Amino acid sequence: MRFTDIQGRYTTKKDDIVWAQIQKTKKKVRAADFFSEDYYYGDYTRMNTWLVIHYRLPLQMDVNIKNPGISEVVYSDISEILEELKSYLLMPPEAADDLAVFNRKELLNYIYSIANPKELKKVID
Repeated sequence: MRFTDIQGRYTTKKDDIVWAQIQKTKKKVRAADFFSEDYYYGDYTRMNTWLVIHYRLPLQMDVNIKNPGISEVVYSDISEILEELKSYLLMPPEAADDLAVFNRKELLNYIYSIANPKELKKVID
């Protein structure tokens, strides 16, 4: 994706973004529409079940886990959080065949590269 401001100039500053051009289709949409279930966030929803199957992710998790220091998660509510996450698996895996923004192959390549500890360190640093 490529973001532009009100004058059509390329920008990465969140407050200046007015338009998003989807590189996959060259379609230009308003930023508010882009960051919606129709496009960006919708692609994540469409990929969830497919990714769980592709990476053989476990669907059962231990609710008796110790907080590793993540302040954004209230670990006393972890069973509720895990229950809520099940709703993200309602989409059939075939939905990942029709992504609006992402190229699934490129995304998988990115996931593979970022899973490499050396590459992950580059992103974190």
